[in-house]
Amino acid sequence: MSPTFDQIKAAYVNKGYTFFSELKPYNLNIWGIRKLTDRVDVFDDVQGISCKDNNGNIIHIIHPATVDPGLWYLKNEKLNPNGTFILAPGQYLGCWEKAMHKKHLALCQKDNYQKFKGWRDSKLDGVIQRKLTANGNFFMDVGGLDMHRSSETFASLVGKYSAGCQVRQVKTDHLKALEIVDKAIALYGNS
Repeated sequence: MSPTFDQIKAAYVNKGYTFFSELKPYNLNIWGIRKLTDRVDVFDDVQGISCKDNNGNIIHIIHPATVDPGLWYLKNEKLNPNGTFILAPGQYLGCWEKAMHKKHLALCQKDNYQKFKGWRDSKLDGVIQRKLTANGNFFMDVGGLDMHRSSETFASLVGKYSAGCQVRQVKTDHLKALEIVDKAIALYGNS
């Protein structure tokens, strides 16, 4: 069952997160919910946007996605010597800007944003490992952690689409999310 607007708002409040004002139109709450299992390479998480439009009507979209890296990077390739990045739960204010991810528009990690916290997986065994630093802290060394789409249409597996990025499964869902983002950018700037 998909969470409602009110359930997302309550979850933000319960976690001590800022839920952006419902009094300002297109003041976006962009979120993701990770599944409770460690199944790899499937789009079994969700991503969403919750806000209100210019008339005070609720906008609440939810799409199939992954917030975990794909099997390719958990089994075959480390882009960082410490391993593949896995984003930890949290609120990451001001982390995105609309920009190019490879050859398509996406929400991309701002160049100066260094507050993403996460684990690293360095085993290359295809199983998600949530390793902390030697000091027992989260890794905060990720760059290029973007929120983008998978293929030109629809991908059945995550595969190479995520080396830690937050990825929507269906291109048309991604484009719908960007339409809402564009309305927010027009009001508040590209952040």
